Amino acid sequence: MDKGRSFSLFVFHGGTNFGFSAGANNGGPGKYQPDLTSYDYGSPVDEQGRMNEYYAQMREIILKKLPPEAAVPEPPADIPAMEIPEFTPAVHAGLWENLPKPFRSKFPQPPYFEQWNQNQGIAVYRTAVPSGPPETLEFTNVNDYAQVYLDGELVGTLDRRLGQKSVKLPERRKPGTLEVLVEAMGHINFHISMESDRKGIYGPVKLGTRELKNWTVRALPLKADSIVRAPKGKGLPRNGKGRISGPL
Repeated sequence: MDKGRSFSLFVFHGGTNFGFSAGANNGGPGKYQPDLTSYDYGSPVDEQGRMNEYYAQMREIILKKLPPEAAVPEPPADIPAMEIPEFTPAVHAGLWENLPKPFRSKFPQPPYFEQWNQNQGIAVYRTAVPSGPPETLEFTNVNDYAQVYLDGELVGTLDRRLGQKSVKLPERRKPGTLEVLVEAMGHINFHISMESDRKGIYGPVKLGTRELKNWTVRALPLKADSIVRAPKGKGLPRNGKGRISGPL
């Protein structure tokens, strides 16, 4: 302002990324940082359209640099907001009781979301594992958060933000069933890595030195209508295999 130069503010008006549209940055230990739904970034006008203290300070600076005869309107009044009474969320339906029919991958490796045209949501991958001693289950990529189950028992979690790609499977006295529930977070929205930001399990999965194949997938894009159609469950029961049913 002192030198009479133009300038740009990013962002001037805050906003909200609704649903799964928040996006992500390429950074942190796992080279992945999902964004919050709030897109404010310290803007002088907040997400609701209200001017805050930054706006007042900037307006004062600009007014001091304008000629006395400049006609500058007063800031508009705040946009009215509704009050939402306090409420307690309730479980609508159990995830594991409402899984869709599985499909078998035509590829030897587990398919990633984009291969069946799913953008966001979750998917449950399943395959068989042989009997054997405790071993490391190693993923090439799990995007972006996963829970790993062996015969219905949760044995570990993987978080892409932390660069985690392996879990320990306990001893198996007989062949078992491996299930990996993967949640997709926002897609990387800048940097060359956005070209390879696939969701779900991406690349080979190895148990010890053996690559696991013959994967089936149950895909849940988590669209609003699918949640409404889901039959109501009975809270969070523990099923016969010891798995806690999560809310859908």
